[in-house]
Amino acid sequence: MDIKITSLINNAIVQDGKREEREITSWHISALGSCLRGVYFQRLKVLRDNEMTAKDLAQMKIGSLIHDYIQKILTKSLEGKDIKIETEKRVEIPEFGATGYADIVLTNGDSEVVELKSANKDSFAFIKKQGPKENHQMQLWSYLYGLGIKQGRLIYLSKDYMDTQEFIFKVSDKNIEQRVRDEFGLLNKAWEAKNPLLLPLVTDWRVTYCAYHKNNCLK
Repeated sequence: MDIKITSLINNAIVQDGKREEREITSWHISALGSCLRGVYFQRLKVLRDNEMTAKDLAQMKIGSLIHDYIQKILTKSLEGKDIKIETEKRVEIPEFGATGYADIVLTNGDSEVVELKSANKDSFAFIKKQGPKENHQMQLWSYLYGLGIKQGRLIYLSKDYMDTQEFIFKVSDKNIEQRVRDEFGLLNKAWEAKNPLLLPLVTDWRVTYCAYHKNNCLK
């Protein structure tokens, strides 16, 4: 057969990763802790520096599949335990102009938010040593705040070894709250002024994950 299997796979991954463009009318809670100029340009729907490659899309898909699998088996393991289970719970915070989806909300008298995160071996080793990532803490806090829930958990899963780490956070954590308020405050101020230059220019690890840095954030 005169075909190249790897080309077929890569083309299929790219086609599968294409999404319908939708108007963005709020800040995404999941974008907290990243390059704020990039978050601004994403909402403005400017062109990315580069189109996502088949490798990029495949890595995202693998992370999503692991996330969905853990969500499914956790939900199944809690069946029959008199616990209400909600998945992909919509969260709206008009105060910040932000929206998002909490992975799992468990209710048995009190409620808890459970956020699932997959990580490669290097990232997971860092988390085991240094603790959960700041952006994930901010994301979880926002879900707790938006849903009026006191406590939540960050669950990390190693994609390489299937090892896990669990961290508990409370909505009463003032340090995380201040960081969230500061970021949304900066984003809303820049959006109202139509001036992304009001947002800080990052030069750290966040540059790697910003799809707008070269052609927009640096200008």
